[in-house]
Amino acid sequence: MKRWQILMLIVMAMLAAILFCGVAIFSRSLFTAPPPEIIAEKAAADAPVDVAATRRAIGTHTPTPTRTPTATATDTPVPTPTNTRVVHDTATPTPSRTPTPMPTPTNTLVVRSSGGGAVSYATPTPVCSYPFCVSGQPAEYDTNNYFLVVLAQVTENGILQPGYKLVGVHSPTGLHAESAPSCPDLCKASGVESITDDNGNVIRFEVQKGNVQLETQTYDTGVWSVWLVDPNGQQVSETVNIPIDHENRKWYYYQFAK
Repeated sequence: MKRWQILMLIVMAMLAAILFCGVAIFSRSLFTAPPPEIIAEKAAADAPVDVAATRRAIGTHTPTPTRTPTATATDTPVPTPTNTRVVHDTATPTPSRTPTPMPTPTNTLVVRSSGGGAVSYATPTPVCSYPFCVSGQPAEYDTNNYFLVVLAQVTENGILQPGYKLVGVHSPTGLHAESAPSCPDLCKASGVESITDDNGNVIRFEVQKGNVQLETQTYDTGVWSVWLVDPNGQQVSETVNIPIDHENRKWYYYQFAK
């Protein structure tokens, strides 16, 4: 290596050393010097305090208003109620029910025993506002039929009258029945021709004859109301109410006279 090259290297090494030292010193100053904010705060803390200026900056102190206690509300006493007389509803007396007078039966049936027992007769109601009234001896007889039979005679002055019908209505079913027009003679008959005693002797005949006969379709327990109508369908007799019992079946006989 030449001499001038060696000198050049020495100079460059010296320059590098100087540069390195400068950089190290500068870096140390950066890490050891306090920040500007801390320096400023320290300077401000060390400065003398101006009391007057501080007071002017703070201004006049306004005292906090004293709390005025709110008066506690006093409960207004509830006035003692005066006794008010309570008027109770007076129960309205329930009017006593006046019993409805039962209709006077138009007739009492004759009860006959098929075994020849005692016979009780009836007296028809004397008051009758129709042209034809029940007369004679109404009767009832035991039967095994499952339909009701009402046999009757319709007469005027003892003479059989044609063209009249028996009409019936059953309660409670409302069934309606109507007979054929009456005959001018005794065209209907019902009953037992003879009754014998235990020895076989005939003691009497039990046959009723009439000129009009009403037959119903059934024999339901209840009441059959039966009356006589003329050829124009107008009621011309009193109404006969016949109570019937399915377990005790009978047939009935009446006379309507004018």
